[in-house]
Amino acid sequence: MLEFMNLSEILKFSRIYQLFQKAVGGNNFRKVLADEYIRPHSRMRILDIGCGTAEILDFMPEVDYYGFDLSEDYIAFARKYYGNRGHFEIAKSLSTNN
Repeated sequence: MLEFMNLSEILKFSRIYQLFQKAVGGNNFRKVLADEYIRPHSRMRILDIGCGTAEILDFMPEVDYYGFDLSEDYIAFARKYYGNRGHFEIAKSLSTNN
């Protein structure tokens, strides 16, 4: 019998995450978030907890950006494509579940 992964398992892969984001309008959401809520300006300091692949940087000027995410794959992607635009770190989970 064929078993299917749940959505969270599939989205652990940065390329699949990106395709999903595009399919559900993630770029439009990021643009609105940046333009209407963050309103970044040059040299502004931004701390992004749960930064994903850091694609919000496509909608920001040069800022002092620090992105944290639990996914090593997302952080690797962010470093590869946006490494010159910010600092990216893998966050440690604070979960008390064993």
